[in-house]
Amino acid sequence: YFSVKVCIAHLHAIGVTSLKVGEHWTYYAGSAWSKYDVRNQVEWQARINTVLQALRSPLETMVTKPDSTTDTTQK
Repeated sequence: YFSVKVCIAHLHAIGVTSLKVGEHWTYYAGSAWSKYDVRNQVEWQARINTVLQALRSPLETMVTKPDSTTDTTQK
């Protein structure tokens, strides 16, 4: 994880950090409209928390090729 300094000015925020060669930075942006889908900061934070939880626990699946000796036809 990176150390990030957050600067807030005129109701905008920006994250500032330093990276070493080969390090990656992922930035997620979001938006909502208070007269439609998010009425207040509490609802917005709840949405952010839901997305963060999903990022921390991604769905993992594995697809395998069926065994050629197994008869998959129905009788």
